[in-house]
Amino acid sequence: MPTRGFESIERGIRIRFMDNSYVDIMDSGVTLLYIARRIGCERVLELRDRIKEYLTRLSSLNVIAGIEVLSEGCYLALLRKLDFKISMEDPNEQDLSKIWVEYVRTLKLLPLITGTRMS
Repeated sequence: MPTRGFESIERGIRIRFMDNSYVDIMDSGVTLLYIARRIGCERVLELRDRIKEYLTRLSSLNVIAGIEVLSEGCYLALLRKLDFKISMEDPNEQDLSKIWVEYVRTLKLLPLITGTRMS
């Protein structure tokens, strides 16, 4: 699983994949996956409507989608609570591989919302 590093957060540990993609493994065992991709700010309203259109499908996959409008740009963000728990006291290769598989699966949802193919 390629990573850009690990860091401690208030209630767990964060594994960074890319600048705007990471997994938070909480002390409680909850695992949250966050992916954000830069979008053109002129597309915010269009993508908001696409999120509404696919809301049921995203919800069935435990995904929350939203748009972040920040001073440095606009981002399409996906937050997903994974269905399995991981203990950071005893992580194993299988658990980390499952995280990577779910990361890739979640990435595949981006074109659904953006209407573009992944490069």
